[in-house]
Amino acid sequence: MSAAGWAAAALWGLAVALTVRPGGLPRLRAREGRTRLPVWTRGHPGGLEWRLRLTLGLAAAALVSLLLGVPALLVPVAAVVAGIPVAVLLGKLEPPAAKRRTVRLQADLPQVCDLLAACLDAGLPLREAARAVSQAVGGPLGRELARVAAQTALGVADADAWRSLTHPVLVRLGKDLGRAAEAGTVSSRHLRMHAVEATGLLRAAREEAARKVGVQSVLPLMACFLPAFLLLGIVPIVGGFVATLFG
Repeated sequence: MSAAGWAAAALWGLAVALTVRPGGLPRLRAREGRTRLPVWTRGHPGGLEWRLRLTLGLAAAALVSLLLGVPALLVPVAAVVAGIPVAVLLGKLEPPAAKRRTVRLQADLPQVCDLLAACLDAGLPLREAARAVSQAVGGPLGRELARVAAQTALGVADADAWRSLTHPVLVRLGKDLGRAAEAGTVSSRHLRMHAVEATGLLRAAREEAARKVGVQSVLPLMACFLPAFLLLGIVPIVGGFVATLFG
């Protein structure tokens, strides 16, 4: 690689280091929270931020371009052309931690809705019910309820606090409770309907996961049985045909 190529690689490495240095990610999140980005740049909740994904995509594309012998002056162009699609694809990947959080939220939501309904039946207001259930349940959903309860304790309207539940698993519950709190029509019956719906969605998600396990097990089975099939089934037939033809 030429001196210009190494210089370009060093600059891209410096850009990545400045992006992922300690304390850099919170600043990225703060900036991104103030900037309205296009929809196609958004990734999974809890995943890498767009600017970090873009930096990594550009750096990876530039490095591959240098390794492939692209002239140093054309490396930035190649990095932009290939790096932006890479950044978008990175956003489509769901991080393992975010996936585990989603699974936990789906599993806890029916029980939480039933507990909230029981608290309402016992005469507690919705904000007090959220605080009590958050302490009893714990986990990611308990933390979400605790955040809602803390917002209401600080003077945020109940409707706005519940609408702040933006995770895909909780967004419908948050919108419905926000609308009901605004109209003063929150009831335990409403929450039990959500519990039944959440139970059905949880069952469907588990069935889908079971189907994916069956599909994903096909490739390992093929890797195990295909060589044996070729050696025991196809090779003897071809060998016998060749022996007969040339014998």
